[in-house]
Amino acid sequence: MKKACDYLLIETSKRDCFSICCAETFSKCLDVKVPLSHFYAVIGSCNGLLCMSDFISIYLWNPSIRKIKRLPIGVIQDTTYVVAIGFGFHRSKNDYKVVRVMRFERKEFEVEVYSLRLNSWRKISVVPPDVSVSEDKCVFLNGVVYWSTREPFQGSTFILSFDFGSEEFRRIMLPHEVRIMLHHVRTSFRHIHIRVFKKSFPSSIDEDKMGNRVGFMTYGFLKWILRKSQISYGYDRYFFERSIFGFI
Repeated sequence: MKKACDYLLIETSKRDCFSICCAETFSKCLDVKVPLSHFYAVIGSCNGLLCMSDFISIYLWNPSIRKIKRLPIGVIQDTTYVVAIGFGFHRSKNDYKVVRVMRFERKEFEVEVYSLRLNSWRKISVVPPDVSVSEDKCVFLNGVVYWSTREPFQGSTFILSFDFGSEEFRRIMLPHEVRIMLHHVRTSFRHIHIRVFKKSFPSSIDEDKMGNRVGFMTYGFLKWILRKSQISYGYDRYFFERSIFGFI
């Protein structure tokens, strides 16, 4: 392979198989067998590594060299369920990290972070807002992991982010137009699919003129691209052209 970013790893109809495809033409190069014999979910990807979970253990898989690593048991135990898992790269530490948000029966949250360099988990004191995550997958860009989330009682849908550097959560509101649409047509928040779009988009912010951007799709054909300033987030609206997604 030339570079990791030149290829996509795309899920196929076969549960234990991915296809490696050209990122420009989407033509298939070869198939790769997943080294897990049981049910699993792909959490996210970063620099060619995939984070996967079988709802008991978490794994990091490098399909290019056919190696997989099962992460050690976390330090937080006896939780009701896992709310969210995020995966990304902490550039200043040169370290791949996993964040896991757990919820207890009394609606209390706890958070732990795994370091691949140290091969260990540690609990952090930050507490996220009370949310439900729309899907298993997260996206990662520039040190920050993102999920599409919803408040379980109020029903408000928004984007939740976690910064691996500051280890802080942040709530990012959806565009007003999307909030109105979700309120009136009672659309499930599962129709909000957050993605990293690998393209340059116009922006008034110099540092964001080039490179990848985080955004989300609704109904599979409209997309809003997240635009960040020093104070807040905004959105630019685009029409979506292709609906093929994969992991890089």
